[in-house]
Order: sequence, then C-alpha cells, then structure tokens
Amino acid sequence: MHAAAGRTFALVVGRPVRFDLFASDDARADRAGDLVPIEDDRFEALPPVAVAFDAGDAARAAAGKQAEVRVQIEGELTAIGTLDLACVEVGVPAPRRFRLAFQLREDGRGARAAAAEGGAPGGPPEGAQGGLPERAQGGLPERAQARAPAGAAPGGRRLDEAREAIERVFGKGRPDVAPREVKNLVRELERVLGERATWTTETARALFDTLAPSARSRRRSADHERLFWSLAGYCLRPGFGDAGDPARVAAIAPLFAERLAFPQEARSWQQFWIAWRRIAGGLDEPVQVAIRDLADPFLAPAEQRLKKPKGVKPEALDDLLELCASLERVPAGRRSELGAWILERTWTDRDARLWAAIGRIGARVPAYASVHHVVSPAAAERWLDHLLREKWQELPSAAPAAVQLARRTGDRARDVSDRIRGEVERRLVKAGAPEAWVRAVREVVAIEEAERAAFFGEGLPVGLRLVGE
Repeated sequence: MHAAAGRTFALVVGRPVRFDLFASDDARADRAGDLVPIEDDRFEALPPVAVAFDAGDAARAAAGKQAEVRVQIEGELTAIGTLDLACVEVGVPAPRRFRLAFQLREDGRGARAAAAEGGAPGGPPEGAQGGLPERAQGGLPERAQARAPAGAAPGGRRLDEAREAIERVFGKGRPDVAPREVKNLVRELERVLGERATWTTETARALFDTLAPSARSRRRSADHERLFWSLAGYCLRPGFGDAGDPARVAAIAPLFAERLAFPQEARSWQQFWIAWRRIAGGLDEPVQVAIRDLADPFLAPAEQRLKKPKGVKPEALDDLLELCASLERVPAGRRSELGAWILERTWTDRDARLWAAIGRIGARVPAYASVHHVVSPAAAERWLDHLLREKWQELPSAAPAAVQLARRTGDRARDVSDRIRGEVERRLVKAGAPEAWVRAVREVVAIEEAERAAFFGEGLPVGLRLVGE
C-alpha cells in the first residue's frame, strides 16, 4: 500500500464527496505516492466518483450534522487487477479506512467500478465501489452508501426538470414563455434543485452545459442577457476543477469581445463583470490581458490619457475593478500598475473595496496563478507603507489587505522585508485581528479554507478540503 506522502486532507462524511480521476498509458516511471502534474497530452480524465461515506457517529447523525475526518490517501494495485484507493484516518488509535476500488482490466480504456459490497440499493455510481469504511487495525467495517448527489445524476428527474426550465427560457423561442418566467428562472431552478449554494459541481456544470449552446438567445431581451451572465458565471465558477472546464471556458471566452446587446442596462453590466470574475481562474493570460485592455481606460487616472474604445460606455465600474483585481495571470508589471492607480484613489476615496482590491492584487500567495505573476515585494511594501498610515478602525478591509500583502511564504523573491512584516504584525495585534492572521504574517502557514472561499466563492470539490502540504 502506497501513500501520498506529506498530504493531509479533511474528508467530509455524512454527505456526498467527489473524486476526480485521471488515467495514463504513458510508461514513464512515476513512483507510487508521487505528486505529478496533470498534463493534457499524457492524462485522460475519467468519470468522477461521487460517494457518501457514513459518519459512523450516532450522536452526530442524530444532530443532523456532517463530520470531518483528517485523512491521507493510499492506493494499491491488487493482483486481480483492481485499483484500491482509500482515505485513511490519521491521528487516532484505530483509524478508519474509507475504501474505493476500480476495475482496470475490463476494456483497457479506463477505470470501471468494481462491484459494490453492500452499497446502496441500485449499486454505486460509475467508478465507485460504494465507499466502505473499515477499521485499519481490526474491528468491524462500517457501511456507507454510495450515491450521486441529489439532483446531479445524469438523467435524474429533478435535473431534467431544471434543464427544461432553462431550455424554455433560452431555447427555441416559445410563445408561451412570459417575461415573468424569464425573471423568475433562478427562483424556479432553486425550487427544483434547492438553494444555489447547495448545488454540486456536477449539477452546476450540467446547467451550464444546457445554457451555453443557447448563448445567442441572451440577446432576446435585457432580462435574458442579465440572467444569462448571472447563471453562466455562477455555474462555471471558479473556471476550473472539472475535467470539461477547459472546453467550457474556451467556448465562452470569445463572448467577452461581444460585450452587451443592451449596454444601457447597469444591472447587465454588473452581471457581465461578475461572471468574468467568477470564472477568472479558468481564463488564460491572453484572455485576461484582453479584459485589462478594455478596462484600463476606464480605471486609470485621467492624467494617463488612455484612449477609450469607441461605443463602449460600461457601467458598474466597481465590479469591473473587482474583476481586474482578480486577474492573476496578467503580467506582474501591469498588475502593479493597476495597484498604483487604485492606491492613488485611496487618497480621496474611503471606499473599503479599494484596499480589498489592492490586497488581492498584491497578495504574496496567488489564488490560482503561478508565483511568477506575483507583484514584486517592493510594490507590496509601498502599498503597505501607505496602509500602515491609514485609520484601520475606519477601514474594515485594512487588516485583511495587510495580511495578504505581508503574508510570509518562505520565498525570498516574494516576501516583504522583516521590518515591514514586523510593523504589520504589531498593527494587527493592536487592531485585535484574529490570531490566525497574525501567525500568517509571522510564520509560514497554510492558506485557510475561508480565504479560498472568499476568493473563489467555492473551494475544492464538495467534501474534500486540502488542509496540509
């Protein structure tokens, strides 16, 4: 049995979790337990596995609460041709093993599920063996049901009903679709599938795949356009994480150049900018640079005299600013330039969103981009010098921005000076900031899940959260 060394996860039990799987016929010798990059020309994405593991805690189950278990991932190729994967509990005397097994010999094209032992009625979803937690050191196995997330299984009645609702509004024109039905589409989807916050990645992507082919229908009315961007951005956020996301992002990216069919609608501009911010993590550098090229004339100080494109009069510029602050793949020099423009505005504008944007632009740890896109420590120190002179009690974004700008990474090419970091630490303590924030400046610590959620709107796939490197 081989373990992914040095990686600890928090596995949610008592609700569906998802595992993304990849296969390769490349004979390159990677050792068991190695962490390898997912290269498109080497790995093939397999159907994801959705499993619900039994919490095994009667008291917690009675309270209706889910539980988190700290685990490491182990794997073994058995003599009969199955791949046994398990999430093994760590830090307890009698760890449980949450098992998944995959048939590798059936047709040579990928992993198929081995038969489930005592799974839910009807068997497990494709690729899963039911999720049987066992005691790794003796004891009786605890049963767990394997099931697709509610409403997310292909062909599920509720998902079909939701798709039909989208197709009624955005599909071929139907005379029986009233304007009120267009405005109420999101409410109807939530009636069918539950609140949006509970939609799984599979559900969200299925809705996007229904909506995207009808992108031209967004031009039917201002409500159609606003709703299209609201749903498209929400269902594709954060732009990566599912095997089909690169193709989805590639399909929607050209629509940015078309902008809006109803440019007089401020709410449509707002949803347009929010949609691109939500999927920013999936946009490559050329697309992100193109967004900045359009936006910069409207964000730069007047003395820059940047030429504005003809016929473009965007609204909701605060949302545009938040979008541009989220574009981490723009070259560091241009990101630094945007930060300087925003800093100039803080001299006369007390809007807390300005410092939130500066913190995001100057973050020492990028949310999704490579570290070579990180703004230089010199720029971050200039911004911190100004921030340390502000009245933090009047700026709720001051302390979080300071943490992002001064966070310790252990990388001398990114970290600000010890002097600046010490000043930030003392200011955080004086302001009564959470101890976790102070520690993030003082020493190298992992990014908290709440910080990821604040940037993306969602973290890792439902049920699996990285808690250690």
